[in-house]
Amino acid sequence: EANGNHRLSKSFGQSNDQHGTATAIDGAGHLLIGGYAQGDITFGGATFMDNHFIDVAYAKFSSSGTHNWSGKKGDSSVQVVHAVAVDEKGTAYFGGGFEGSIDFGNGTVTSTGGFDTFVVRMAP
Repeated sequence: EANGNHRLSKSFGQSNDQHGTATAIDGAGHLLIGGYAQGDITFGGATFMDNHFIDVAYAKFSSSGTHNWSGKKGDSSVQVVHAVAVDEKGTAYFGGGFEGSIDFGNGTVTSTGGFDTFVVRMAP
């Protein structure tokens, strides 16, 4: 609000490490958050289980805080979101680093060794 009054708070995570490392707000006031999660995590939709090690975690919420969509992706290596952006059409972009392989739904991408960079575009 214009006078700085509190409007909304939420927390996410379980007993392991979960970190939000980047956020963005689109033109409609939707909040996008990205980071990483070790262990189970839920953003208000499905619970993403601890199937891997440190995985990319991301979510989109309405301006009132309602869960729109979310995900957790990775393998037994480390995958982390470092940046979130959104364009004028509401398309979300997540960028970060990863070891091993990661599949955001359009085929597996594998690092060439060490820590590589990824960018992924998500429909509004």
